[in-house]
Amino acid sequence: MTLHDLGVALVGVTGIYIAARFVQVAWSQGMRKALSSKAGIALTIGLIAAGLIILLQWDLVLKYVRKAFWMPSWAENTSFSATYYAWRYFWQFPLLCLLSPLALVYQLRKHGKFGLFLVISFVVPFVFHSLVFPMKRERYVYHLFPFFAVILAPFVEQLLRWLWSGLRQWLSRQGFARAGLAASAALVVCASLLAYPWMKFPDKHKLAPWEDWKMFYLQTGTTLEPSARILTTNPLAVYHYFSRAADFHIRAKYDPTSLQYLTGAPQVRTLDCPGSA
Repeated sequence: MTLHDLGVALVGVTGIYIAARFVQVAWSQGMRKALSSKAGIALTIGLIAAGLIILLQWDLVLKYVRKAFWMPSWAENTSFSATYYAWRYFWQFPLLCLLSPLALVYQLRKHGKFGLFLVISFVVPFVFHSLVFPMKRERYVYHLFPFFAVILAPFVEQLLRWLWSGLRQWLSRQGFARAGLAASAALVVCASLLAYPWMKFPDKHKLAPWEDWKMFYLQTGTTLEPSARILTTNPLAVYHYFSRAADFHIRAKYDPTSLQYLTGAPQVRTLDCPGSA
């Protein structure tokens, strides 16, 4: 993400929040009251300022916006979908994603204006990244994660309090079941913690997940023959440093999101027979 992307997202969050507050006041107290409210004044000033900037600095605004929607040439051949970030969140936080709609409603009802700001601070950039900005990368997920966590944390805490309260009432009526249930839960937790150090999760490919191949590509690119065939685990790096597409792509990373960065090169499953991808 560049400063241009951040700027567009920040302006979008601020403008939509002010507009939403204006609509709230207009809906509950009438248009006249809304125009004289803080949201109405802020919206008026913002529209006037935006109009003046567009009129006086149109070339600068256009350049800034183009930068926000710019995609480098080495990434143009990548394949993405509008659901990429939604899939990334669901892949990493499936339960929290299922709870997120309830958490958004909880924030709006529980925290009022602050809850509205939190919801917009997550939803607007999420929509921009998914539907507007063409450049999509895995690391951009974590630019939005703080808002995702802040929105969900109070709701999850309240949900756990409600579940614990109900569980305590149920256990108090069960008598002997309380000790048995607590002991079983503790046993499961302790067993998993004790077993973890002895559990092995080897990477069958024996490759580091994030190799630094920059110097290799820079040095090899000066001696690479035009007729050479390239087989790589990182086709985008080949496209960037060699200014040509890779002939074959090896799925050597255990991160399944690497599939999102294919450049169209045939996929090789084994080095024994590169011709059969």
